[in-house]
Amino acid sequence: MAEEKTNDQECVNFTGKWELRTSEKLDEYLKEEGWGFIMRKAAAAVSATQIILQDGDKTLKVNVKNKKGIFEYTAPLDGSEIKYVDNDKDDVISKSVFSDDKQAIIESVIKGKESKQYKTTRYMENGEMRLKIENAKGKYCIRIFKKISNK
Repeated sequence: MAEEKTNDQECVNFTGKWELRTSEKLDEYLKEEGWGFIMRKAAAAVSATQIILQDGDKTLKVNVKNKKGIFEYTAPLDGSEIKYVDNDKDDVISKSVFSDDKQAIIESVIKGKESKQYKTTRYMENGEMRLKIENAKGKYCIRIFKKISNK
């Protein structure tokens, strides 16, 4: 008999301050996105910090800081659409939901004037937060963050 899923299942909590430790498949991903060699190498060397405040299964407030500056958004986790402007000064339309097992947050993104579509999946593995960023062609990278504080 299949295990029945309930809405009471405990959800993953990403609250804390997270610092980028490393990335997987970043060069291949950025190449697919049309980035040149020098820009790809520079991107690989740039640090990033995310400060996240999660309100259970209701909202995820994300503050992103990198070389380009700081941006912040609050995503309802019920699939409601939000709009914000990111560090590239692109308009972003976003919808976020939990995975069926509530162990990941999946965000559907439409970004910029060209309305490029992306899917991000935020999940935990080995005590670290992973952010898988996938483009419409299925090419992806995984950004791996270590927790540096609980606030």
